[in-house]
Amino acid sequence: MVLKQQWPSYIDRLPGSELEITRSMGSPDVMAAIWTLDDFKHFDILEKIGNDMIYTYRNKL
Repeated sequence: MVLKQQWPSYIDRLPGSELEITRSMGSPDVMAAIWTLDDFKHFDILEKIGNDMIYTYRNKL
């Protein structure tokens, strides 16, 4: 959910990219993020975003 809430503040760093978040039908607490990137170079940017946004939150849990 953190990813979904904060994505709008990062989307301009990955122009043409899309994020889809899905929830498991069998386990509602399990979610997956599906990224569609417009440029191969966006992988490096996405890794930095993940380090800033996701790992910081995960480490608090």
